[in-house]
Amino acid sequence: MVFLTNRHLIFVLITYLIILRTSLSLEHSVNGDVPFLPKHVMITNKLVTREGMVLHCRNKGKDLGFKAILADESFDFRFHLNIRRTAVYTCTFSWHGNVKRFDIFRADRDDNPRSTCGICRQCIWHISESGPCLLFSFLLILKTSSSFGNHSSTDGILPFAPKHVVVVNKLTSQAKLIAHCTNKEKDLGVKELLPGSSFDFRFRVNLRKTTRYTCTFEWPGNKVTFDIFRVDRDDTPKSEFGVCRECIWYIYEPAPCRLDRDAGIPYCFDWNS
Repeated sequence: MVFLTNRHLIFVLITYLIILRTSLSLEHSVNGDVPFLPKHVMITNKLVTREGMVLHCRNKGKDLGFKAILADESFDFRFHLNIRRTAVYTCTFSWHGNVKRFDIFRADRDDNPRSTCGICRQCIWHISESGPCLLFSFLLILKTSSSFGNHSSTDGILPFAPKHVVVVNKLTSQAKLIAHCTNKEKDLGVKELLPGSSFDFRFRVNLRKTTRYTCTFEWPGNKVTFDIFRVDRDDTPKSEFGVCRECIWYIYEPAPCRLDRDAGIPYCFDWNS
């Protein structure tokens, strides 16, 4: 009996080591498919008021302690997913007059091929008054992911898919936003948006699926540009950000954020310039 038990323990140990070695050797290509994969979470203070922030992150087995970060400073931590792939890290964010709480990493959202949020190995979060934003670089847009929400079956697959873009002024300074959106064939004109107000436009993706609309946004002391619709980002099943039929954009000072109703969190991006 002792001999059989020892053999069983050795078998379990060897199996564990094989899984671990395989997962580590394939970490660049199979995120979301196997356990033990490394994750890197980075949190940056992007409060528009430029004040300091105190954060406290932990999971069931580990407390990362209290961290004070000034404006534009970051705090990061690394870990490996557990074998059951149930890892959750929750953070509390505190600044003047505010205490907020958010799951900064959840395996079902951030390491799940079926998630509308896609899979992140390096999970970069910008924290502003309006909420946490998971930041993606345009260089990573074509990372393979089949995660997209419930949309028309033609969206992202066939040309001529109908699109509805909504742009909302969410400037925390409560300033008026001037928006000017164009593509190669059409100028939508200059729009003045008061705080909380919006404008929208509709179109169909062209036959070659190269449709792009670029907007210039202005508010006191700032002028920035951003591609408010790009087929490779907003109408491609392989895009990390999924396919949007109704593309709702919240315009904040630090970033434009596309609202994803299925995922429950916004996707925020860098300005073009």
